[in-house]
Amino acid sequence: EVKSPVLLLWGERDAFLEQDMAEACRLYIRNHFRLNIISGASHWLQQDQPDIVNTLIWTFIKEGEGRKNYRNL
Repeated sequence: EVKSPVLLLWGERDAFLEQDMAEACRLYIRNHFRLNIISGASHWLQQDQPDIVNTLIWTFIKEGEGRKNYRNL
């Protein structure tokens, strides 16, 4: 059970892990969960689509500024 906000990035063409595994992760997240499927990316999405991955991570971090601190939940 995860209580902190979670950003899960998944490659659309991931040949190693099935996409429904990403959807199943949602069951274990109590708070904010965001799943982004990266178009055209493999399991190594940070290498396939670095600009998109970096933008999504940065946006997620910036959106979390000012949120409640989840460490004590």
